[in-house]
Amino acid sequence: RRKDYKGAIKFYSEFLAANPDCTNAIVFASLAYAQEALGQTNDALATCEKWVKAMPECPAAFRQRGGVKWKLGDKAGARADFDKVKHLGGRVDAKKPTDEPPAR
Repeated sequence: RRKDYKGAIKFYSEFLAANPDCTNAIVFASLAYAQEALGQTNDALATCEKWVKAMPECPAAFRQRGGVKWKLGDKAGARADFDKVKHLGGRVDAKKPTDEPPAR
């Protein structure tokens, strides 16, 4: 609420370090969101990679990773993630990159 992104990054990073088998989507999503908010896009991608590995059937993990890839210029990788979201029954439009819609 206070937009304390640095504090959120510290909290969620410490939580994941202490709980390496975490499968809580909110933890991964919150960490990646805070990293993106501070322009730490590569760190956000690394967080999303861990999330996808921890929860390979979670559409939200692929949707957020796709959004980060899109921001980093990896359009093909982003589209592959968005296709995976659809395959898993999720909604792609819940997180659209700002410059172009991800759906084909």
